[in-house]
Amino acid sequence: MCMCVPCSNRKEYEIRHNLLLQTYEQYGSMGGRDGSAPPIECLEGESAGNYDTPWTHTFDLVFLILMGVLLAALCIWTELTHPELWTNGWFWLEQLPKLALMMTVSLLGGLLCRYFCRTDADGYIVTTKSDVFKVNYTRKLQHFAAYLIPLLMHTKAAKGIEGPLTLTWGNWVTLLGFLVLIKPVREATTFFMLQFNSLDRPEDRPNTLSWIVGGNIIPGCIMIIFFKWSASNINTHGRMANGRARVGPCNFTTLSLPA
Repeated sequence: MCMCVPCSNRKEYEIRHNLLLQTYEQYGSMGGRDGSAPPIECLEGESAGNYDTPWTHTFDLVFLILMGVLLAALCIWTELTHPELWTNGWFWLEQLPKLALMMTVSLLGGLLCRYFCRTDADGYIVTTKSDVFKVNYTRKLQHFAAYLIPLLMHTKAAKGIEGPLTLTWGNWVTLLGFLVLIKPVREATTFFMLQFNSLDRPEDRPNTLSWIVGGNIIPGCIMIIFFKWSASNINTHGRMANGRARVGPCNFTTLSLPA
């Protein structure tokens, strides 16, 4: 009695397997989506790619356009709801320490990477699986800084403005700390390359910025802004309800009874 798998089932399995390889590109893997080169497992610390592709064909250009669109939307939002913010000089000055702190965290992380790791001719970190130090450690600093800096460094110059507008401006300024890390900027000066080193895990290449910004930072900022908006609405409705409760009895006590 033959216990072999039928040929038809085997062929169906091979077809499905090949389709999966051509359709999906695994995290931490090398290989194209067109199926010309099947994904190859990339171990921790090993490079999964390079940055030879022109930046205009990568997420860098998308990120630049997205930041421009967000800036235009914020300007319209501010003009329609709180135009007095434009003349509030202290508010805009308070954004500078946020950006400076964000870039300082990145710079310290990059210096730490350069101390423990080698770099190639373009300034990118070179590691292997056997290396003790990993860029994973300094990359986590970027997550904490991007989320905590806009929340901890409150804007005191615009306390009269309710809602998520000021927080959204703060998050946009924080994203500037990532925008200066696109390829044409970072490869032009060591100052920005150092900051990029602190988050550029070799196994994430060439998708480092797209994964950390598009897949992590921006969704997190949207959630924080949504919670801020929800909290401001709850506070507004609560004050309105309290106001009606206080006004109600006063109206009844001032009514005059008919003679």
